[in-house]
Amino acid sequence: APEYGNGSAIRVAGAGELVLEDVVLSGSQVSPFAVGGRGGAIYLAPGADASISRSEISANNTLGLDGVGGGLYCDGCTLAMRTTTVTGN
Repeated sequence: APEYGNGSAIRVAGAGELVLEDVVLSGSQVSPFAVGGRGGAIYLAPGADASISRSEISANNTLGLDGVGGGLYCDGCTLAMRTTTVTGN
């Protein structure tokens, strides 16, 4: 189901930490009514620290006006991705 705002599946605010291993994130979307929505599946705020390994981020989107980062949006975060597929977002 559509969600408003940023990161409809996962949202990491501030200096939060995210570790994903062996995860599939698919079919998430920011609502078409959200203006400037970021990160259809994952939104990482400034200061966030994320590590994504052996995962797939696919078929996610931002439908709203000026939406960016269909699969993932990293806004001044630290991000390490290993053996991860990002496709069709």
